[in-house]
Amino acid sequence: MDEQVKHICNEVGIPRKSRLKMEEFGLCSIQDLSGVRDRIQRRELDDLREEVREKLLAVAEWRTKNPNADIIEDFDEDVYDKLYKVQRYAELYIRTALGQPYQEDFIPHFMDVKEDNVLLDAVVNKSKDIIMESSNLRNMCGKFDYNSFLDKAIRHFHALVGQENDILEKLFIIAGRTQAGKTSVKGVIQSLCGLLKIPLVVLTKGVDESIDLHVKLLRLSAGTSIQEKHIVVASSKNDGMGYRLKDARVCEALEGGSHGGTLVIADTKPQVINKACKAIKKYREQIPGGKFVLIVDEADAMFRTKDKHQVFEQALQQLIDLKPSMTVMISATPVPFMLELVHGMDSSAENIQFFNLEPQDDYVGIEDIKPLEIDGKKIDLDQNELTSRSTFASDGVTICCANDKNIALYDDALSDLENRKGILVLDCSCPRVYARSNIKDKATAVQKLYQKRGKQTIVVTFSGKGIAVKVPNKAWDHERWRKSLIGQLLEHIDEQYGLDIPVFIFGYTKMCRGVSFRSSNRVPTHMIMALGRGHNISTIVQTLGRATFNGSNLLQDNGFDCIRVLTTSNDYTTCVKKQNYINQVAHRIQLGDDFPAAVTGANEKMADSANFLRHTFREIGRVKGMRKQFEDWVDFDDVPKELSPDEEETKEKFWSNTDAQILLRSLARLRKGHALVHPDDIIDDLNEAEHYSMDKKKMRALLIKFRDKSLISKDKDSLIKVPTVDRLIPFMNPEEGEIPDLLEEDEESIGSEDGGSINELSSVGSKESPIILDLGDDEFSASLSSVSMTTTSNLDRAGLSNTKVVSPEKNDESMHFVGQRVAKSFSLVVYFGSVVQYCGDKELWSIKYDDGDDEEFDKDDICQALCLYKTHQQNDHLKPPSLIEASSALTSIEDIPMVPESDKSKSMTCIEQPEKKRRVYYTGKADTPFKIAKRLNVDVDRIIRDNKRREGYTKLSKRSRFSFNSPIVVPLEATHEEA
Repeated sequence: MDEQVKHICNEVGIPRKSRLKMEEFGLCSIQDLSGVRDRIQRRELDDLREEVREKLLAVAEWRTKNPNADIIEDFDEDVYDKLYKVQRYAELYIRTALGQPYQEDFIPHFMDVKEDNVLLDAVVNKSKDIIMESSNLRNMCGKFDYNSFLDKAIRHFHALVGQENDILEKLFIIAGRTQAGKTSVKGVIQSLCGLLKIPLVVLTKGVDESIDLHVKLLRLSAGTSIQEKHIVVASSKNDGMGYRLKDARVCEALEGGSHGGTLVIADTKPQVINKACKAIKKYREQIPGGKFVLIVDEADAMFRTKDKHQVFEQALQQLIDLKPSMTVMISATPVPFMLELVHGMDSSAENIQFFNLEPQDDYVGIEDIKPLEIDGKKIDLDQNELTSRSTFASDGVTICCANDKNIALYDDALSDLENRKGILVLDCSCPRVYARSNIKDKATAVQKLYQKRGKQTIVVTFSGKGIAVKVPNKAWDHERWRKSLIGQLLEHIDEQYGLDIPVFIFGYTKMCRGVSFRSSNRVPTHMIMALGRGHNISTIVQTLGRATFNGSNLLQDNGFDCIRVLTTSNDYTTCVKKQNYINQVAHRIQLGDDFPAAVTGANEKMADSANFLRHTFREIGRVKGMRKQFEDWVDFDDVPKELSPDEEETKEKFWSNTDAQILLRSLARLRKGHALVHPDDIIDDLNEAEHYSMDKKKMRALLIKFRDKSLISKDKDSLIKVPTVDRLIPFMNPEEGEIPDLLEEDEESIGSEDGGSINELSSVGSKESPIILDLGDDEFSASLSSVSMTTTSNLDRAGLSNTKVVSPEKNDESMHFVGQRVAKSFSLVVYFGSVVQYCGDKELWSIKYDDGDDEEFDKDDICQALCLYKTHQQNDHLKPPSLIEASSALTSIEDIPMVPESDKSKSMTCIEQPEKKRRVYYTGKADTPFKIAKRLNVDVDRIIRDNKRREGYTKLSKRSRFSFNSPIVVPLEATHEEA
C-alpha cells in the first residue's frame, strides 16, 4: 500500500484489518481507488465492511472532482467529514423526499440540493448505486447506457420535489432492435421505482405477452429494492387467481409509501381500467398526489386510429390522464409514435429524451439474416405468392400454403443434419387457424413429408388458441402446453429429445410481435415471412425480428453462420433501412439536434440508406395516413441513380414482359402530364399512343405487381401515384420499345388535392419559353443579348427549327410598347393582339387579342410576345388562315359562374349559356380534359385552346387533373368529328 493510500486510511479511520483486506483486493494505490465504484457494483468487494466501502466511495468521488490535488497536502479529516456529511445528506434526501408527493417541508432540502452541485451529484450517484446494485440487472443491461438514463430520470424526480403541481411530466423514448434486451430497461425502471417507493405500471401488447413479461421482470428483480410479491400481472390466465384475490394483490403491490410495486397489464380495456386506473386511484386516496411511472411497451402498437375511437385507446387515455410523473415508451419500431409526438408537440422538445439501445456484441440482427440461396442465386417471394390456395404436392403428401420456394427453405434447414443441430424453423405464412388449410394442416403435412424422406421433426403451432405440439408418430397434444410459453416448450424439447431433432413452429399473428422464439441452446435458423398487403411496416419489422436474438456464438456452435429467410425483397430491404433511419435519428440527437429536427431531417436531409418508405407500399403503422405524413415531413437525399438489390430484382422480373414494358411506357407518358393517373387514363393512352388494347384484368394485375414492387403507389380515389419518368426508365427494356425522353417537364395539377387554389400551368408562351427571333432585324437586334440554345424537339413542334433563339433585354421605356402588335402561343396555336395600355402601379401591360379576349403581361412576357409576333410576320407577313380560323372560333371566357367546391351536387354537371355560345362544365375529382371531351363529345384540343387563355389554366394539357367543381368552358355545339 503506497503512502497516499495510507494517508487516506489514517484520515478517514480505516482500521488495520480492513487495510489488509484492501491489499488482498489490490487497493494499494490512488489509481486502484478510482475503480472502486465499478468493483463495488460488481460485488467484488463484498468482503469489505459496508462502512469501509462507503468511505472508499467518498474518497473516489473526491478524487474524481479533484484529479490534480496533492493527496498528502489537500486531503484531511475535515475534507472527509464534509464528504461524509454530503453522502449522509444525499441518503436522507433520497429516502425521505425523492419520489414523494409535494410537501412544503421538503422545499428547504430541495433548495439545498438544487444550489449545491456536489450535493446533487451525490444524490444522483447514490441513487444509481442503489438502483444498479444487482449484478444480475447490470449484466442483463448489455450496452444500454443506464447511467445516462438514470442521471436524467433522477434529476427529473429531484425537480418534482420542488414542483407543487407536478406538471413536469417527462417522456423517455427507448428505441432498440428486436430481441436486443429491451426488457432490461424495464428492469432498471422497476428498480428505480423500488428505490423511490412508487408504483410502476407496464403496458404491453397481448395477454400471453404480458404473462411472459411478468416472468422476466421477476427474474430482473433479484438483488434490487423491489420484492417479487410486489410484481403482479393483471391476467389470471395462468395463475387461476379469482377476481377479488387478484384485485387485492394488485392493490397491495401498488399501495406505495413503504415499497415500490409493478403491475403488468395487457392492451385490453378491462385490464387498463379495472386494474391499472383503479389501483392508481386507490393509491392516491391513501397518498394524495402520489407519483407513478408508466411504461408503454410495444408503444407503436398502441397508436391505432387517427381519432382514438377504439375502446382500448380511450381507456389508455384515461390512464395517461392520471398524469404519470414519467412515461417511458419502448419499441423496436418507434416511428409511428415519434411522428405522433412531433405532430402533437405542444411542449418543449427538452421534455422528450431519446435513447437508442445498442445491441450486445453477440447480437444476431437483421444484418445476420440472409435471403435464401439456391445454387448461388437469391430466392425471394412475390407479394401474396403464398396463399391458402397455394399447394405443394410430393411423395403423396399435399402441403397447403406452400410452393417450391417454401419447400426449398425447409430442405436447406434439413440439408446437413450430421453437422448441424438446434435447427429451429419459424413459418409465418399461413393466416388460417380454424378454416381449412390452416397452420395445423400445414404442420402435419410438413412432418409427414419429411418423415417419408427419412427425417424426423417436431412441429408446433402457436395461435390464439395456445400452443399445440406434435412429436413423431404421436397425436397432437393440445392441452399440456396450451398455456405455456414458447421458451418453456423449447427447453422441454431440448431436454427430452435433444438438439438433433429439428423443430418447426407455425404461427401468424402470434409470431408478429412480443415473443422470443428460443431456448438456452436452440435459436432460430430459418424463417418464412409472407404477410399480406394489409400489414404495416412496423408489423413486418417486428415479425422478421422474431428471428433475432442475443447469442451469435450459440448459432455458430449449432453449425450456422447466418439465418436464412424467405420473404419478399421489398420487405427485407424495408426492414434494413428502417433500422438505419432509427440509427440516424439517434446519431443526430447525439450531435445536438432536438427531437423534431432529428426525426424530420430539418437541419440536414436524411441519407437514402434510411429511406425505407420508397421500397414499400405499406403504411408505417396502424394509423392510416401516417405514410403520407412521413412523406410530407421527412426530408431525404435524392434517390441514387444506381438501383438497389430489390430494384434490380424488379427490373429482372419485368425486363422481358411485353405487357409490363408497354404499361411502363404508358405510365411514363401520362406522368409528363400529372403524377396521379387513373386506370382509365392508361386504357385511353394505350389506345391512342400504342393502338394497343390491354385486358383490364391483366392491366390491373400488372399494376398491383408494380405497386407491390414499389414502382408506383396508390393514392386515394383509386388514383395511381407515378414516380418521375427518370425513375421508370431503368426498368424499361430498349428491345421492347422506344425509351421516352426526359425533355418535357412534369405539369402540376389544376386545383390542389385538398380543394385549395388552382395552380398555374406553364404554356409555350410563358416567361421560361424560348423566344424565336430573326437576328437579321437591325431595329430589334439592339435590344437583344446572350444567345441561349433550346431543344430541337421544342423547335420542331413550333415549326421553327431553323431559327435562332435568344433572350431579349428589358426595355425601360414603359410606354414604348403601347400600340405594338404581339403574339402568344397556346397549345401550339399562335394568337395575335395589341398592347392597349400600361398600368404603372402593377408594372403590367394590357393586351387585347383579336378574338376579344384580354390579358396582362409583365416586361419579360411582352418582350417575348413582340418577338413571336415579329417572327411570324417575317415568315408569313399575313396571319395564316389556320390562325384566323382558330382565333375566330374561340369560346368566350368572360364572366364564368363559379360554384363552391364543397357543393358536390354540382360536380360533373354542365350549364348552358346560349347568349355566350358556350357551356360551363363543373369537374369531378380527377377529371381531365381528355375525359371531359369524351363525355361531352367535344374536341379535346378545342377545350384546351379555349381554357388555356384563362388565368391559372395556362399549363392545361390533355392529362391535367382537376379538383371538384373547376369550371371548364366548352363550346355550345358538339365539335368532335363524330358529331
